[in-house]
Amino acid sequence: MEDKLLIHREEHPHGIRIRLEGRMDGYWSRHLDEYLEDQLRSGAEQISLHMEGVSYLSSLGIRVLVKYTKQFKQINGTFGLECLSEPVQSVLDMVGLTGMLSQAKPSSPARAAQDDISEKDGIHYHLRHLTSAKPMRCFLTGVPGKLAEQSFTESDCITVPFRKNRYGIGLGAIGSGFEDCRSRFGECIGLGDAVVFMPAGHAKSPDYTLLSGGLVPELQLLYGILFEGPFAYTLRFSARESGRRLPLSQLLNDIRAITGCDQFVMVMLAEASGLVGTSLSVSPAAASSENTLFSFPAVREQFNFTTEPEHQNMMTITAGLVSRTPSTEVRAFTRPCPSDPETFLHLHSAVFSYAPLRKSDIDLDATIATFFEEDKIQDVMHLIQDHREALGAGESEFLQGTCWISPVASTEPWNKEVLCR
Repeated sequence: MEDKLLIHREEHPHGIRIRLEGRMDGYWSRHLDEYLEDQLRSGAEQISLHMEGVSYLSSLGIRVLVKYTKQFKQINGTFGLECLSEPVQSVLDMVGLTGMLSQAKPSSPARAAQDDISEKDGIHYHLRHLTSAKPMRCFLTGVPGKLAEQSFTESDCITVPFRKNRYGIGLGAIGSGFEDCRSRFGECIGLGDAVVFMPAGHAKSPDYTLLSGGLVPELQLLYGILFEGPFAYTLRFSARESGRRLPLSQLLNDIRAITGCDQFVMVMLAEASGLVGTSLSVSPAAASSENTLFSFPAVREQFNFTTEPEHQNMMTITAGLVSRTPSTEVRAFTRPCPSDPETFLHLHSAVFSYAPLRKSDIDLDATIATFFEEDKIQDVMHLIQDHREALGAGESEFLQGTCWISPVASTEPWNKEVLCR
């Protein structure tokens, strides 16, 4: 037998069978690792490795097998081994992993009666109606217009604690008050039991706080959009064709068409094809320029802009508000979408290294906690669209993911009794 590893992929009724022939040593195990990652990213949920032709299994090979056993378990899929060769059986018996790596029988969960499945322009959508039909409460706090004049003062700053079923985005920081955060205010996201922000002037160095014991995650907010309550829908999306990208504007229009929500808040866990966005490079509470924030050429020094889509194939948590029926108050906190001027939106996205997501029954809070606990966060940005002719970076695009959505009937001003309890 040749000193290499041959990989043969076969489709079968319960998923994918991969026949391996040769040596799973350190070198060839890395090739298998890359191959299995590609299968996982392409949407595979059931994989069995046919091991009859494997003549050698190294410790690195075992590590690869354990890695994907765990990753497929995270997405509620199945991964395991079948038809073990004598050398493979012997090694796995010695390390006590034969049972763990044995091929599990794939499950076939029953489809919920209220699930709706549809397809739009090559994108597969799976909508699930959750128990709550009651719109979330949505609060607006602060004066976004002060950003342009960089005129924020201590009176603009409020402390907002976060907890389960409370989410939000805005301009804020983690700290003990306005003076402590003055030089660091930047894009922020509240995600239930976690908060994260991008300190102004610290490119690619986001900071975060998780709920732990008596430590409650809080944001010092200059202005923001906050929403609280249970979500009404989950919407899972994926492309029928491998590599098909879903522009953000199309996703938002499809959400509106599928759910019937003209104004909604959302949290999305998704794999990005590329993000287009911006973050502050100077805190608007510390700036001393006589020019307004958006004046030219000062704007070049005040913001970090993506010159082309970034964070390809990274995992993202995106949150915010989308409206086709914005009130005067909502218009102050959102901007029209250049590709669809009737849609107003304000979305922030936190970026993490790639990790597979379950295809169904995802626990939002548990998954968010896992992202922060097990991975280093890469970035936090305000999503924008840049459709300048020739020079524009375009808009953010996604490959697959799940959205949690709730309609918003109306917005309320900040209520200290509600938000700070």
